[in-house]
Amino acid sequence: MTEPTSSALRHGDAAPALELVDQDGAAVSLADFAGTGVVVYFYPKAATPGCTTEACDFRDSLASLQGLGYAVVGVSPDAPEALTAFAGDHSLGFPLLSDPDGTAARAWGRGPTARSPARPWSSMPGATSSSRSTALPLRGMSRRSATLSRGTLDM
Repeated sequence: MTEPTSSALRHGDAAPALELVDQDGAAVSLADFAGTGVVVYFYPKAATPGCTTEACDFRDSLASLQGLGYAVVGVSPDAPEALTAFAGDHSLGFPLLSDPDGTAARAWGRGPTARSPARPWSSMPGATSSSRSTALPLRGMSRRSATLSRGTLDM
């Protein structure tokens, strides 16, 4: 895990390492998605109205995102058991990762709380031949978005 930072990621920054347990108890790493773009979004609590709407927006946009070469990963401080129920209740087809102490959120410059809405970031393979991932803020992803096109990414 990358050391936590207090500053937000900026376009072109290396995406911090990410290795957490998912809703099924399996370890998931950002490296598992090598060669694929990954939308990593942080949210404060599963099953709350705003976080449910956001997760369902990603669920409803998943086919479009996958068609563009992206996977989706949600991260929250919830325990894996709570994430299992949340994913099942809303038929979410993507991993939800447990970050109970907020280490990953801080490393990514995100500290979601009830007063600070989730801020999705996309982690994409670097433009060079290196395996480094870079962080890109998503643009145009609203709480009620239906699709996400490559044109909405700040490249």
